Amino acid sequence: MGGTQMTYTISTADIDLIVRATMFYTISMAITFGMAFGMAFVFGKSITEYVYNKYLRQRVYRVAFRINRKFMRIRRGQLK
Repeated sequence: MGGTQMTYTISTADIDLIVRATMFYTISMAITFGMAFGMAFVFGKSITEYVYNKYLRQRVYRVAFRINRKFMRIRRGQLK
């Protein structure tokens, strides 16, 4: 009986340790994510602009040009 009681207390201590570790991990992760989101918020605009200028701008221009041509065609059709 004493042995089972002993293992039970050890398991509760383990659970307590796990809970504490999880809490610490969660808090540290929350801090890390908070910092990361802060950095992303600070740098986000410049990064977004960089990515847009590097990759997306030509695609956006192409799509806009296509749409514009379509509208011009429609407008010409209306004028005629």
